Amino acid sequence: MSLPPPRKSSGPRVIVVGAGAIGLCAALFLARAGAQPTLIEADSGAARTPAPPRGASAAAAGMLGPFSEVLHEAPGAHRRLSELTAAGLAAWRQLAAQDPLLSRHVRFCGAVLLGHDDADAARVRRAYDRARQYGSNGEWFDALPPGLDPIVFGARVRGAALLADEGVVEPLETLARLAEMAIGEGVSILRERHVVQIDTSGGHVRGVMFEEGGQILADAVVFATGALAPPSLARSIPALLRLTPAKGILGQTFPIGAPDLPDMLRTPRIYAVKDRLGALRFGSTTQQGRTDLDEDSDALAGLFLELRRALPGQKFETARHFSAGLRALSPDHAPLVGPSGPDGCYVACGHGRNGWLLAPLTGLMIAAHVLQMPAPPLWAAFTPERFQQ
Repeated sequence: MSLPPPRKSSGPRVIVVGAGAIGLCAALFLARAGAQPTLIEADSGAARTPAPPRGASAAAAGMLGPFSEVLHEAPGAHRRLSELTAAGLAAWRQLAAQDPLLSRHVRFCGAVLLGHDDADAARVRRAYDRARQYGSNGEWFDALPPGLDPIVFGARVRGAALLADEGVVEPLETLARLAEMAIGEGVSILRERHVVQIDTSGGHVRGVMFEEGGQILADAVVFATGALAPPSLARSIPALLRLTPAKGILGQTFPIGAPDLPDMLRTPRIYAVKDRLGALRFGSTTQQGRTDLDEDSDALAGLFLELRRALPGQKFETARHFSAGLRALSPDHAPLVGPSGPDGCYVACGHGRNGWLLAPLTGLMIAAHVLQMPAPPLWAAFTPERFQQ
């Protein structure tokens, strides 16, 4: 299904494969820069809500936490990832400010970080220091911050930080609005099409071919796919071979009573995000190598236990499985954005835990690559070529 046709433009025809947050932003910024994008998604669903119900974008908590992600920073992470994620937060602020309807679904509500022992407090301190390094507003406390109920949060907090500039998006609503924005810029959306091969001529990409038969011609192709790509594609696009799938799950519960909980609470073992209806969605699992989307009762029970440890005085309704998604991890836990494979073929993948945070910035990066526009030097550090070197 396609709607509506792109506006007339003399720019290149660009196919974007994958209609999650990354693909939508790539198509949006390509269209704004003068290209003629067509967005292709394998899943079915309403054209204006193009993310699959169990896709990584729709299954995420939607956190915009470049500094609090230090709590989960992995050994061997890209040395400039913190610069990129800080720029990602700024890109979100700019995009939300441009569209009043989008801004309804993006909250820069801040985050509360708690450490309950010396080791956890040290990680919280690193997150606070990272925020201050990039000029973000924050406060540090050696104990539970004033204003937080010690009965609810407990008295064993050894270090805490308030990071005022971080935020969160409502994933499904934001995906829907991004789709509307893209369509408004002339992006076409094709659904229920499975891209299994790229078509090339003389070493340059000519378009894509579908599992169902047929093809679409284009001057460039951008793969904003998730963790799993058909082998026929991976053989042609070296960057896709660098990705490792990692399963993450989200649980959901409702606090009993009317507690004054922060919109976003994080410890080194758990995050909890409050939605507009008062539910808490919580998670933190990253199970590398898992490719299923099944419910995991043991992982859910472990997460719920960590939530109760973070809020020992709060009672909750029974936790339930909310969603599961597959993240794509690169070897250095940073995205791969740029050319890979035949001339005219690009990737925007490997964002791991930072997919939502880096979506608008990735859209800008892809537009710069495809249309050969000037780009900040930082962006060159995240092309797939870094692994070839």
